[in-house]
Amino acid sequence: MVRKATKKGFNPQAITMFLWEEVTPYLSEEEVYQMMTEMKMNSKEGSILIADFYAEEFIKEVVLREKKKSGNKLYELPEIDFVLNFSKSHKTVFNTFLEKLKMTALNSHFIGNIAKDNPFMVVAEIKL
Repeated sequence: MVRKATKKGFNPQAITMFLWEEVTPYLSEEEVYQMMTEMKMNSKEGSILIADFYAEEFIKEVVLREKKKSGNKLYELPEIDFVLNFSKSHKTVFNTFLEKLKMTALNSHFIGNIAKDNPFMVVAEIKL
C-alpha cells in the first residue's frame, strides 16, 4: 500500500492524515491490522487516521432489512468481513482493538443505537 501511495506522491516524511471511510467492512481482520500497522510504521510521528468501524449487530440488521425489502430470496449484498461486536462494553471493545495495534484514539464518536447503549458505529481520530 505504501509503495503504491509513494508512487502517487505520498511523502512518509510529512505528517499525514489518512481517511478511511466505509473501508473496514470490506477488508478481512488480518487486512485491517496489516494496513493500519503499515500506516503507522511508514508515517511521521503526528500522523493520524480518521476511520469508521461498524458494529456486527448493525451490519446483520441492514442485511436482513435489505433482503426483506427486496423480496428476492436470491438478493446478495456485498460480503462484509471486518466488524466489531459492540453489544457489550462498546468503548472497551474499541479500545482493546486499538491496543492490539499499539494505537490510541485521540477522539472517538459512537453513533446511533441498535439497542440501549449499543451504537452501530464509531468514527475515530487515531494517533498512528
